[in-house]
Amino acid sequence: LSNLTFQNYVIDMYKMKLKELSDDFDIRLCERIPEDSVYCFSNLSNFDGELSDFELYVLKERFDKLKNQYNLPSYGDKQTEFAIVDACNFIESFGQIVNIVSNDLEQGITKRVIGLTAPFEIVYDRIVKRARNGEEKYVFPYQDNADVIFNTFLAYELAVLKIYAEPLLHKVSEDDPEYLAAIRLIKLLDLVLPMPSDDVPSLSILREFIGGSCFEN
Repeated sequence: LSNLTFQNYVIDMYKMKLKELSDDFDIRLCERIPEDSVYCFSNLSNFDGELSDFELYVLKERFDKLKNQYNLPSYGDKQTEFAIVDACNFIESFGQIVNIVSNDLEQGITKRVIGLTAPFEIVYDRIVKRARNGEEKYVFPYQDNADVIFNTFLAYELAVLKIYAEPLLHKVSEDDPEYLAAIRLIKLLDLVLPMPSDDVPSLSILREFIGGSCFEN
């Protein structure tokens, strides 16, 4: 199943569901807007060469047609309002969403994207559990059969990367589809102190990301 085939399948499913919705409702809530699928699965770029420029153009045209036909919200759309809700407590977050939607109805706002966020500790715990489950399922059972094992982890890598990453993350605007991801990363970096890269060896794999690697030439 090619990436393009999968993206077209996702669009077809959204289109089918949208057709089933009645126009009698004052409010239509979607768990994910159609545009999200491309960002999640192909990042709207030539993802590993799987999507050509023409294929990306075709997908974008299909999304634009769908958004216009059903008046869907869109990233970067000036007519779409954005809000961030703390998703740590379901009752509180649901109350915030109700208040936002009620206010939109009063003000005549027809398109709204609500981003759900949670404290870093909760998000981090979920990520660690998913990563650990993946390791126990796909890595640990097979590592003893490998001819060579090379662990690239460095205890100081996050502290070094903080100096490079933090300024870039703060430049991400609220209407950017990666805004919530940037906020999560900023919270992660808040937990560590920055470390200068002067003492990072030139043969360190970390140099492949920050420059100055002896393997560049």
